[in-house]
Amino acid sequence: MKIILITALLSLSNITVPPDISDDYIDKLHGQVYELLDTDLDSAMSVSEKTLQYSKDNDYIWGEGNSLFLKGYIFEQRNELGKSMIQYLKAVSVLEKLDTYKAINTRIKLIHNCGVILKDHYWYEEALEYFDKGIELANTHTLDKRLLEIYYNRSDAYRLQGSFDLAVQDAKACLNIAKKQQHSLFIARCWNILGVAYMEFGDQEKARGYYRKIIDSNIEKVATTRNKGRAFHNLGMTYYLDSNYIEAEKYYLKAQAEKEKRNRSRELFITYTDLAGVYQITGDFDRSLSIGKKAEGYYDDVLLLEKNYRLFHILGEVSHSLGMTSEGVAHTRRYVGENQKFLEKQKRILHEKDRFKMELVLAGYNQELNSNEKISNLSTWIISILIAIGVVLLFIRLKKLWLKRVLTSELKDTMNDIDLKDL
Repeated sequence: MKIILITALLSLSNITVPPDISDDYIDKLHGQVYELLDTDLDSAMSVSEKTLQYSKDNDYIWGEGNSLFLKGYIFEQRNELGKSMIQYLKAVSVLEKLDTYKAINTRIKLIHNCGVILKDHYWYEEALEYFDKGIELANTHTLDKRLLEIYYNRSDAYRLQGSFDLAVQDAKACLNIAKKQQHSLFIARCWNILGVAYMEFGDQEKARGYYRKIIDSNIEKVATTRNKGRAFHNLGMTYYLDSNYIEAEKYYLKAQAEKEKRNRSRELFITYTDLAGVYQITGDFDRSLSIGKKAEGYYDDVLLLEKNYRLFHILGEVSHSLGMTSEGVAHTRRYVGENQKFLEKQKRILHEKDRFKMELVLAGYNQELNSNEKISNLSTWIISILIAIGVVLLFIRLKKLWLKRVLTSELKDTMNDIDLKDL
């Protein structure tokens, strides 16, 4: 019967079922899961659940830990982050029984992932604890490749928390390792996040220095069109913050030229919008309206953030200045509507943060890592408690959420190309 069930499960995967479930066979199934991650998360989860059970039956510790890791990753892709973190924590607990390079390396990756999830839920102190653990483990076993990711994200957590000196310290530590390894991707990332940190904390000249390093770099993978477009844009932003609109326009136009080579809607939207803002301030309303309408064509492709929907405020003001009353009213109404949607989204984020916290509590966070039953749906009375808490804390937390919104989404995008299989 067991063989029949296995055959039915794997018939779509074209994997031949062996006469017995060996450790090697479980590893082959893991390989099949990796292939399914980009195309069929449901099938990937089904196979991962089977490999988890097979590994337990075989006392195959690596197989059990890796199966939990895969389940956690799938939950993360589904945006079920509470469940994802529980699987990651279980995987860490299992892999602590092994002292192999592969197991230790994977544990660090899992700990890092937990930190990122917590950071993205605005739990900066808790995230920092996980990043600290990951750095300690990576240093103990001289795994510099893992340190790159953790230092980068710990720097971002410190930045979001408002700890400027620590953010810069970690970004520089990440940069030193990247240079030592000649890791072009992280060299560019570290220069960018250093520029962002100095820009946010008011030292525009130092920020410009890091952005220029990207632009002037003779390292091919650093001075890419994407990186140069971002650096030119951020240079423009430093001048905008200094009210030097001539230089701001100059670098925004350079950013526009680089970004139009790639023709990516989100990248173009940001630069078009900021150019429209510069032209509005300098009184060049016709150019502001023209470039603003270009940005409007890409609005549906960007995230619902204040820095994005402010475009409609710009278009409304410019239209009114040009005597286009009906167009101005329409843009202003759009701005008000998008702002209302944004505020509703913030309420949902706060509610989700509390749901996530309760999921971890119910799942036995840091206490009962082997209890699958405790990650079931939240009961009605718990949801009622969360709603009450959300109402009480809403305005305090909304203020906190607004503090660091300007460049966080762009920094997060730079981590999208980390490969799960790069362990």
